[in-house]
Amino acid sequence: MPPYIIFSDKTLHEMCSRYPTALSDMTKISGVGDAKLERYGNDFIKAIKTWIDENPDISIPERQLSFLPGRLILNKSKGETLEKTYELFTNGLSVEEIAKKRNLATSTITSHLERMIMERRDINIDRLVDPERRDEIEKLFLALQSWQLSHVIEHFKGKVSYDEAKFVRAYIRSKGS
Repeated sequence: MPPYIIFSDKTLHEMCSRYPTALSDMTKISGVGDAKLERYGNDFIKAIKTWIDENPDISIPERQLSFLPGRLILNKSKGETLEKTYELFTNGLSVEEIAKKRNLATSTITSHLERMIMERRDINIDRLVDPERRDEIEKLFLALQSWQLSHVIEHFKGKVSYDEAKFVRAYIRSKGS
């Protein structure tokens, strides 16, 4: 499958300028969510490493800055961007509305919400996942004794989204911590 079918041009361009060589690096690329990371991350990393090995003279100027903890975000700290998402969500906006209003990918907003759930912020998970479905997903995670999203998706044969599974996983983890 061609890369442009999997990721947007913007995401592919960012990969070409940052050269992520580990899954943790891939998570810092805009447009790489959990589902695509799990499904395609290793393949892309392998291709990037091969390209780097075959082109030893390339310059990777941003690498040292982009993958430092607390990666730079132009004019905003991560705390500020999370707080803006939190404010909009608590004011009743949906994930899609927040993404549109903030000109961000929905995967970025879902990652913000997942993090806030893990931090036990006042996030009404019932707005994100139907309570009955949440209970089913939660029971499956606990029965499987695994946090792998793909296992949940496969079990429910696609009737549960990666985002729903991700939110429930965060919800369970937040209760246990």
